[in-house]
Amino acid sequence: MKTIFRAVFYLRSNYVNKEGKTPVMLRIYLNNERLSIGSTGIAVQQSQWDSEKERLKGRTTEALSTNLELDNIQSGLQTIFKKLEMTDAISLERIKSEYLGKKEEVETMMTLFDKHNKDIAKQVSISVSAATFQKYNVCKRHFATFLQDKYKRSDIRLSELTYIIIHDFNIYLRTVVGQNPNTATKTMKTFKTITILGRKMGVIHHDPFLNYRFHLEPVNRGFLTDEEILKIANKKSGHTAFGISS
Repeated sequence: MKTIFRAVFYLRSNYVNKEGKTPVMLRIYLNNERLSIGSTGIAVQQSQWDSEKERLKGRTTEALSTNLELDNIQSGLQTIFKKLEMTDAISLERIKSEYLGKKEEVETMMTLFDKHNKDIAKQVSISVSAATFQKYNVCKRHFATFLQDKYKRSDIRLSELTYIIIHDFNIYLRTVVGQNPNTATKTMKTFKTITILGRKMGVIHHDPFLNYRFHLEPVNRGFLTDEEILKIANKKSGHTAFGISS
């Protein structure tokens, strides 16, 4: 499906500055999603604004100059969109970040885990359960021990996250950690959530789970539930339900 991107300019009609002008605001769309960027830094007379064309009316020096600024903003956003579209790392948040000149200082797998888990921690008891939060901490802890045991490393660059590492981590969960097939599959799905965040942020430029297949065995209540497993894991590790492991 073709990705459709567009930028929309509109006036903040409920506000007028000391000069009697109204700020021109910017909103971006990607297919059916939208995101507000905020003020463009440009202010105009409401009576001179053409809401249909999203530009100033007329050909006065001010109108031509202002419209050129808006054209440049739109052109710059299109350039960012085309660049991100080529890397398969496109999202509204990433386009906004690039436009505002911000860069996420996330270059390794463990720093990506940290960002994700800290964001989740802020939502505990609001929109996320403590059990869900702890699930991500357990996954991070297992991946950290996997890197140390398998590669003698404490971290890897995001560009190094390949299918073979995904495969080896799954085997590690089933053998060294001793997870049953269904629990290992759920842990891998949790891990994939972290990589999806990285792709949306634009710091992972590939899909390490491409061609990876998840498989769940028929449910057998002889298995422990996720919450039971987390309780056991917490007792063994000594971590509290709300601690973010390093």
